[in-house]
Amino acid sequence: MVTVLVAAAAVVLLSALCSLSEAAFLSLPVIRARALAKLGGRTARAVLRIRENVQNAILVIVMMNTIVNVVGTYLVTTHAARVAEEASRREDMLEVSGAWITALLTAAIVVFGEILPKTVGERLSVGVCLAAAYPVLFLITLLRPVVWASEAIVDRLVPRRRGSVTAKEEIEAMAEEGQKDGTIHSREADVIQRVFRLNDIAAEDVMTPRIRCHMLPGDSTVEESREDLTRIQAARIPLFSGTRDNVTGVLRRADALLALGEGRGGTRLADLGTKAKFVPATMPVDRLLFEFQRERVQIAIVVGEYGETIGLATLEDVMEELVGEILDEKDVDERTIKRVSREEVLVHGQTEVARINRFFNTELPEDRPTIAGLLLEKLGRLPRAGEHCVTDGVDIVVDEVNEKAIVRVRILKDPSPREAAEKA
Repeated sequence: MVTVLVAAAAVVLLSALCSLSEAAFLSLPVIRARALAKLGGRTARAVLRIRENVQNAILVIVMMNTIVNVVGTYLVTTHAARVAEEASRREDMLEVSGAWITALLTAAIVVFGEILPKTVGERLSVGVCLAAAYPVLFLITLLRPVVWASEAIVDRLVPRRRGSVTAKEEIEAMAEEGQKDGTIHSREADVIQRVFRLNDIAAEDVMTPRIRCHMLPGDSTVEESREDLTRIQAARIPLFSGTRDNVTGVLRRADALLALGEGRGGTRLADLGTKAKFVPATMPVDRLLFEFQRERVQIAIVVGEYGETIGLATLEDVMEELVGEILDEKDVDERTIKRVSREEVLVHGQTEVARINRFFNTELPEDRPTIAGLLLEKLGRLPRAGEHCVTDGVDIVVDEVNEKAIVRVRILKDPSPREAAEKA
């Protein structure tokens, strides 16, 4: 009886090894196998060879598994029946023993030779593939005639497709799975997914609209533009001639300030500027990034179908599509409330008053939806930069304004120090 148990255990073990290898090679992604081949040695390259033509490996593994299960079960059952016959010459005992041995062995093969090994092989695919690479290659070589015949039959029934292509949806899904498993950081997974969205976004989707762009006339001198150069915080400023639709160049603000400091106030801004880069509004953002790299520029004028200027796109706008919003101490939008200190926040003019009240724990009137609307209602006109309005326990200071709208606002929770200074 010991011999029967050993033989049964050997059948289950061999079946388990075949199932383990089959599940591992089917679960291992081709991309992962290629990465292993680059980082590993000969064994990793053997795994890649098998994975790139995995149908041959599965063929020989399934063949071996079938032979083990069928032949092994037959031999074990026959030997068990012979043992039982020697132990007892009664016919009913022979039939009961054979039936029980077959049932128990079949259950053991299903559970311990199929289900559990395939589960383990799927979870530990890399390690199992590395361990099984050379035995599988040996079986493929040994059964080469059978492999060739099977390939010919399958190719005739189901024509072979061209090499597999990994779609971007698969890579995004792999990034998500890597994030869940902890092998990829959440920020890395987010960047991977953002990369594939670049060609779906156009320049007009990331640009700053013309109405919110700071521009200067190119015919003005540095001295004449002193106030504007002090007020505008942008590093590069478009220059126009006549109307804003006729952009003639781009001025580096630092160059203008340097000329001002060196006493060259009479220099025309156009003489300090460089050639402007124009891009159509429909240009995909990934192409726009390539144009920035190729021409070594950081700003582009976005034009419409009739050649009119509709906005301004910068390298920062493109990078924000990859890594998320990039904000400095004065860079805000209508979705952002930036806390400067415990008693001060910086907001965009179009920020909703209700959001400010919730964030800053204030009680500003919400008759007007935006903070700019509230200021315009209180002052009755478009204010200048630096003007302020004290209302409901807060001091609202205009931080930046253009010709048509309030761009940026500072809100101080305790206006008493400012009021005391003004009274003095």
